[in-house]
Amino acid sequence: MNKLGFYVEKSTVEFLREALSQVKPPTILWHVGDRGLLQEIRSHRAPNAFIIGRWPLDLGEQEAMLDSPDPDARGRELADRIIGYDFGYAFEKGANDRLLIDAWMSLNEVPRGPASFPSEQVDELFKRRASAFDRFQVAFRKRLQEKGLEAVAFNFAAGNFIKPEHYLQWFPLTLAAYTYLGFHEYGWPTLEPQPGTSTAALFYRTCMEGIRQKHGARHQVIITEAGLARGYKHPHDPAGDVGWLYEKDAIPQAQYWKSLKWYNAELCKDDYVKGACLFEVGHAGGRWESFRHLGKDNQSNAIQIINWIEKCLVKESKDPECDGGGGGGGGGGGGGGGGGGGGGDTSDLRERVAAVKALLTTADGQARAVIEDSGQAQRILTEFTPDPAPAA
Repeated sequence: MNKLGFYVEKSTVEFLREALSQVKPPTILWHVGDRGLLQEIRSHRAPNAFIIGRWPLDLGEQEAMLDSPDPDARGRELADRIIGYDFGYAFEKGANDRLLIDAWMSLNEVPRGPASFPSEQVDELFKRRASAFDRFQVAFRKRLQEKGLEAVAFNFAAGNFIKPEHYLQWFPLTLAAYTYLGFHEYGWPTLEPQPGTSTAALFYRTCMEGIRQKHGARHQVIITEAGLARGYKHPHDPAGDVGWLYEKDAIPQAQYWKSLKWYNAELCKDDYVKGACLFEVGHAGGRWESFRHLGKDNQSNAIQIINWIEKCLVKESKDPECDGGGGGGGGGGGGGGGGGGGGGDTSDLRERVAAVKALLTTADGQARAVIEDSGQAQRILTEFTPDPAPAA
């Protein structure tokens, strides 16, 4: 069973369409835009995906909303921007009669949380902004609900809100109003807890245990961002917010895959979790390039994470490759190979074979896409071509 989904910021990334068709991710975080690909997703690429829409807002805009004397009004205004966007984008449905966007998030990673303060002694600014955000979220969802739309709450930065009381104390109105709750979970250099690792993985479970004790089973969880982020362990490093393919401290594919397999197995234990969106499958370039899941790694090896998700989690293959992380494939920058088990020529051969298999899978996906698109085009032509006139 697979609960690993996609975070898509840029929808024109090469191989994204193939990846969507391969994995059919259970959840997708989608930056607003590209209704054409959304229609393809609803038609055949991943028709059952739960898709969360994200409206673009910079940090200054978000903080201004929380510092407003009327956060309720600011929440309604943001909802109205979504409602009025691009000729009914928020109301458009796909071929399966499902909205292109299932639910909308409001703000992203604001305010900072209690766990970011020494001894969790929050300041007055936090108290004011937390209270404002509680009101903001309720007003945002209420306005969307008036138009038949849904919302996802929270989406705080990883490691900021890590205990049930962080939610129960500061967001009682939101918890009473919402169904869908969003969490961000990152770690470095692994997601699974082990010596030398800093991780926020599974904090959602700790928090939900307390939330469910008070509110019952009313909530469903989406991990709206997940993956390996070096900044989670090294928040003050000049490198900033970089991912598993950061060239000066890259993580081998086999190690990342091991983390993802572990994380997926844990997510599958909780039926209230819809999925986790891997940051970023549709990467936007620039500093987010090091978070990519498509294309090639730093040594021009094919990134195989998507293929492994399809083979090992979606299809539940018993191939030894699924246990061994595909032979390891390098992810590294600055010196290294990253080969998996075994040594010397055998390891190199496994890596080369895996790369060829990845290329063949991609080619197969492209061929299938061409066949699908050709068939659809033929159906359209047939529908709109008039019947020949009867003979005189």
